[in-house]
Amino acid sequence: MLKLKDIKHIEGISSLREEENCSLNVNDEELTVISNIGNFNISLDRIVNAGIMSKKQMDTKNKNVFARSLVGGMVGLGALGAISGIGQKVKNYYNYFLVIIYKDKNSEEIKSIVFGLGKYDSWGQLFVNKLTKRLSNEKVDIDL
Repeated sequence: MLKLKDIKHIEGISSLREEENCSLNVNDEELTVISNIGNFNISLDRIVNAGIMSKKQMDTKNKNVFARSLVGGMVGLGALGAISGIGQKVKNYYNYFLVIIYKDKNSEEIKSIVFGLGKYDSWGQLFVNKLTKRLSNEKVDIDL
């Protein structure tokens, strides 16, 4: 089982407050976000990509660019897109963020969950490297 502890939820799960303490567990079938109010599960086959972004990267990107990049470059597990607004919403001690991109269970809409990693990203990067190895590397065709 793959685990990442002591991270903060920033956005993406409406039931969780910003900066809620969380942990992540990944088994062969799903990723589980563990919080004080309960667990949130995402099947691994619905995860499109995951990666680490710096606060600076988040501050300089545009959310519309992010949406387009998800459909394009990220489907093949390429570079992460951008998320705007997060830099303004969080405290300065979040220099790195873990971003998980997934398809909504009901609508197939692309969504993201963002976690604050604090000042260092090495544990988060190790987690991402192991997680992305478990994800399917199949190429897909998407009509725009």
